[in-house]
Amino acid sequence: MVLLVPVVCCFDDIQFADPSSLGFMKSLLIYSSRQKNLFFIGCCRDEIGDFSAWLDSQESGPTLSRVHLSNLNIDAVNSMLSHELHLTPRLTLSLAEILFHKTLGNPLFLRKLLESLIEEGSLHFSIPRRRWTWNTDRIQRMKVSDGVVELLTKQICTLSKDLQTVLKIASCIGGSIDKSTMDLLLKDAQIRSPTVAISEAIKKGFFIEMESKINFVHDKVQQAAYSLIPQDQREKDHLRFGLAICSSVLPSLNEGNNPDDVFFVAMNQINRGASEIAKDPSRKPMIAELNLKAAVCAMKLSDFSSAFNYCVHGVRNLYEDHWQSQYDLSLQLCDQGAQAACALGNVKMVKYLASKIHANSRKYEHGLPSLYFTAKTLRESALYEEAKDCSLGVLRNLGQHVVTLMNNDSLVTRIQKTKSMLVILDDAAILSMKQVEEDRVIWTMKFYLELIYTLQHMQSSKMVTISIQMMDMTLNNGLCCTSPLAFAIFGYLIVSLGDPFLGYRMGKLAINLMRKLDLVVDLSSTLTSIVYGLISWAHEPFQSIAEMHLAGHSSGNQSGDVSAAGWNYQQYLILSFVSGEKLPTVKSKALSFAKTQLAQKQKPVAYNALSIYFHSCALMGSCPDKSFQLKEDDILAHAIGASNSDLQVVYIIHQLMRSYVFKRYDEMAKNANSFHEMANSRKLIRLFFLIGTFYEGLISFSMARRTPGTDDWMERGNAAITTLSQWSSFCMHNFENKVLLLKAERNFAIDGDAGNTDSLYRDSINSARQHKFANEEAIACELAASFYLHNNDTETAISLLTKARNLYQTWGAVALVEIAESKMDPWSMLFGNNNI
Repeated sequence: MVLLVPVVCCFDDIQFADPSSLGFMKSLLIYSSRQKNLFFIGCCRDEIGDFSAWLDSQESGPTLSRVHLSNLNIDAVNSMLSHELHLTPRLTLSLAEILFHKTLGNPLFLRKLLESLIEEGSLHFSIPRRRWTWNTDRIQRMKVSDGVVELLTKQICTLSKDLQTVLKIASCIGGSIDKSTMDLLLKDAQIRSPTVAISEAIKKGFFIEMESKINFVHDKVQQAAYSLIPQDQREKDHLRFGLAICSSVLPSLNEGNNPDDVFFVAMNQINRGASEIAKDPSRKPMIAELNLKAAVCAMKLSDFSSAFNYCVHGVRNLYEDHWQSQYDLSLQLCDQGAQAACALGNVKMVKYLASKIHANSRKYEHGLPSLYFTAKTLRESALYEEAKDCSLGVLRNLGQHVVTLMNNDSLVTRIQKTKSMLVILDDAAILSMKQVEEDRVIWTMKFYLELIYTLQHMQSSKMVTISIQMMDMTLNNGLCCTSPLAFAIFGYLIVSLGDPFLGYRMGKLAINLMRKLDLVVDLSSTLTSIVYGLISWAHEPFQSIAEMHLAGHSSGNQSGDVSAAGWNYQQYLILSFVSGEKLPTVKSKALSFAKTQLAQKQKPVAYNALSIYFHSCALMGSCPDKSFQLKEDDILAHAIGASNSDLQVVYIIHQLMRSYVFKRYDEMAKNANSFHEMANSRKLIRLFFLIGTFYEGLISFSMARRTPGTDDWMERGNAAITTLSQWSSFCMHNFENKVLLLKAERNFAIDGDAGNTDSLYRDSINSARQHKFANEEAIACELAASFYLHNNDTETAISLLTKARNLYQTWGAVALVEIAESKMDPWSMLFGNNNI
């Protein structure tokens, strides 16, 4: 979304922000870095909370300017008094000096002290003199409180009993309270006229009214009011207020309505009364169940930190023998806690909860949810070997004979059998299949799916056999919550094996199944990453798929699926890069995303983003951010150390592309050989690998032209044309210009004269322009210029080089602009340039 008008976003008192709120702030900062019309302001106090430390740790996103606001100096105090009292600064200076020394320039303290001076008559308006006057000696001798809280406390103590009660109740709830909640609590406290009492508090400057809420004017006012409640009374009040609020909202929740903030306010109040609950154990089961309900609601709202804390409070309110006397409630709380800990990436806590359930569960199946969250958390923490062992262990205990490897004949037979069944069944028949009700089958499918996610980071070829097993289970048993993903992954397998039409059908069918089974919230992000990232590129324009991945990233963040959200954004960056989006934008997004993912311990997607970042830096002719400690070689080191073959290929492709555009011939041959070896060992195809095939083809014909008579380079170039021609027949938008350029380069390498080579270059340039690949249009122009210069058509060559330079300039590839300009030098034209 692009903001068309300037927007200022201001957050106050963010030193009190919880982890979930800080996460939102982080997202907002990153978002603001992509918007020209969004200005972000955050206000906090350094002495409270750890917000400043959190801010110091934020290296990504926009440039942050810090403005330190200290207390008012004596000149500022005097200016304020001069303005407020309508007197010249010379007349107010004596009063300013006294008040400055008593308040040290604290604005709130100063304002409250002035109010106090007026109330007691030390500062008053003199009618005869028609101006404000004051008793300097009396104010000088006046004993002032040590701090603003003490001063406010004294002021509150002078109020009526009802008004003091209003302030005390509000202070227990927090800095802001809903009007209806306040009315409820004031009636419970037997305040005769709650509306009048609240209005009086607003009039006296303790509250401000904001739509349906009442806010303290300052957190120091809340602090002062709360300090008036005796220590031994506070937890009693919290519990009483929480139960009163809860009783008013539970009927709506029990009817299936979504919770509002009031329910969470109630639960936070109840949990702050922990010692009071302990005095009456009969309340504990009810409070444990309320915390479970709150945890479930918080998970739906993606507030994972709060959800986990509710589970902790729930467990604390169970009896000592809870695994015997409260088995179901104990199991639900621990399962919900494991899910929340999984969303937070807390491996240790998930494993701890799973071990507790395993030690006390009455059936093996009862421990499956926590084991599932264990496998998922391990995988998302890049502990792939442990994650694989966890999933395999569960599948074997569920009676599955897990086959991860097949010989080619068996594999082809199984695939053909499954494809035959799918060809017979039309979409309507599949969508109307029965739904599985047996938990054991559903969990088996879930663990198969988790195993596939893990294997894609380790040995992606083994995903093939697991995918076939999942499809067989679906077709034999019926549909369940993982069926859409089973169809999508099998669709990816079919696309890789050269049948994009059936694969595309499986992808679209997966989306329809997701909608039919009402799984949009749960699966939208994951399914987007598979269908659009692994299937749809064979049919739909890269640019439109990039937008789908961006939407998938947002839905993943909203549902708490960090892994799917990250994978979607990784694909968005790849597609943006290969589609020729402006490099400064891609570079900024890639670095920001990589830092975020590293902070969340999502290394695979982080390193993929860093590959794009370093490549963008090279093309722009700029140095990587010196404050960022990771270097480009660290990507390959991590890929090798983690046995991540996909990341190794991605690293090689970026080196392949860069060595080609900069015409580093020794590196070109080396990188092409490395890519060729790795690509030939892969059974599954991904979009970015085809980009590697394109550049391998360009390098092959370039090397063939430099070393005439070597058939190997020509054969590899022809193989690239064959591969990309196949995909171009399915999606001309994405591949036509690439095939045309490779054919032009082949002709140039064979005989060097015109023939139809001229038209191939022209058609490639036009196709790249038509399909909005400005980066590849620039490369085609540069290569065509080399062809025309070889054939002594200098005028056309200069025209094309000028065009290439302008396109590189628009793309942001400053380093390539300089190369194009150097080729336009008259001496280069005269004596030839082997680097063209």
